[in-house]
Amino acid sequence: MELYGRLLESIHHTFFSHPTCPADGLPKTRTMTEFKYFTHLPPEIRNEIYKLLFVSSTHIRICSPRNRRRRCPPRLDFTRLLLVNRRINTEAKTIFYSLNTFVIGNRDWGSRQQVNLHALKAFISRVPKACISIISRLEIEMRFYTRLPTTWTGGPNFWTAAPAVFQMHKGNTEQLQSLARCVVKHFTGVEFIELSTGLLPDTELRGVFGPAVKAVVMILTLPNLKHMIFRGHLEPFVEEVIKNNKRKDIVIDCFTPRPLPPPNP
Repeated sequence: MELYGRLLESIHHTFFSHPTCPADGLPKTRTMTEFKYFTHLPPEIRNEIYKLLFVSSTHIRICSPRNRRRRCPPRLDFTRLLLVNRRINTEAKTIFYSLNTFVIGNRDWGSRQQVNLHALKAFISRVPKACISIISRLEIEMRFYTRLPTTWTGGPNFWTAAPAVFQMHKGNTEQLQSLARCVVKHFTGVEFIELSTGLLPDTELRGVFGPAVKAVVMILTLPNLKHMIFRGHLEPFVEEVIKNNKRKDIVIDCFTPRPLPPPNP
């Protein structure tokens, strides 16, 4: 790790050094420390450095891009390393796209906070096909339902909200199918997918699962897919997916969050 620290410090000074100001207050000509031997290091060492720089500890959410005029500068822009030469660019991008987990989904269209289909299409149009094809891990936030109006019961002085009820939604389901087509067409290297709906246990979901199940079964045709995990209130949905799945070599797991315990009296 001491070696990595020295190397990272050299890279940092190479690409992020700042002009120095002497006592007279006038900045001198910008000087940069040159680190000539990075490409002479073994590939394993270079990959470890790339991992420290480009592999995120959190999942990368694909939300709609911000207005270019309001784009905020990154706190520490290691992407400048990609401009050194073609070799480093290729090696660094391979680590970034193959080892990070990307989150996509079909939530509110055009949202800058939620993953959505608009953001996915922008991502596909801007990122090279070769980079998208080496992404190996995806998380998909599915929305194929809508919440029905809340009903209230009680008397004039005390009202109680009935449990939330959700209904299958045609528009959301069509977006999910469009998302599935994009995944199958472009994310051909994916090996692991986690799907979630955001529904809690004991949630009532009305309607027919068929169109949404069709979208998930379409994703199961990815050639390199090995493992799929469902999270949320999905047992009946997963049963339909397994029933219609023709790929028996894929491991399918389902995890349902436990309901919250009742409050103490």
